[in-house]
Amino acid sequence: MVIEKADIAYCQKGQLCSTSIDGVCHIKELPYLSIVQSTEGNYSIQIENGITYFTGEGGVFIAPSNKKQTIIHHVNKKSGQMQARWVFLDVLINNTCKLDTIFEFPVILPGNYLMEIDLCFDEIFRAVNICDTMIACYKFLKVLLMIAKPRALIDERIQKILNFIHQNYMNKISVKELANSLHMSEPNFFWLFRKNVKMSPIEYINRYRLTMAANLLKTSNDSVKAIAEKVGITNQFYFSKMFKNKYKMSPTQYRNTVYF
Repeated sequence: MVIEKADIAYCQKGQLCSTSIDGVCHIKELPYLSIVQSTEGNYSIQIENGITYFTGEGGVFIAPSNKKQTIIHHVNKKSGQMQARWVFLDVLINNTCKLDTIFEFPVILPGNYLMEIDLCFDEIFRAVNICDTMIACYKFLKVLLMIAKPRALIDERIQKILNFIHQNYMNKISVKELANSLHMSEPNFFWLFRKNVKMSPIEYINRYRLTMAANLLKTSNDSVKAIAEKVGITNQFYFSKMFKNKYKMSPTQYRNTVYF
């Protein structure tokens, strides 16, 4: 794909400094691409059910949006402390696709890019206005594109459906409605969706809703009930059950954990 336009739709930065996090495991799934550096201590990181990697001290891991991350924290043995910093990015390519739906990235940033990404982190944490922040974001994007590999393209019809889900997850969505929008029968739509996304439409919708709920638990003071309703799940008990099944903890427990 030829990139003609790249828009930074979202950017968030954060830091961690802790002496009480050694061995703590977090399971999460974020709606944004994550770039995370362990500046003291290190992480072990697994994406979905793949290989477990170790960042090493100073190393960086990259996690795509809407994929399960299993993260374990490891303090520096001498200091007994762990420090980290991260940036979340949502990048829209050519007004149609999220960056990490058309490119894949190594879980661990190659060592020859560490100095460059380290400077990107320094720059974004020095930023005091939106212009400086956007400049730093595009420098992150430049590094990402240098290490990116093209993914097999998703069928354009299914990409259209994914975009619709991302914009309307808070509303009632039926498989029949989605199939009708593509002028397809439900069985044929179900087959095409699963072929491209590797899960059923309902599985994807619920997974995306939980991802957005997890983000709201971290970024808002809304009650669990209000958050459930905001992501389109009206039954709080059902929401909490699904959330715990996915994240291995209740929504309230998740809210009280650190981001990374």
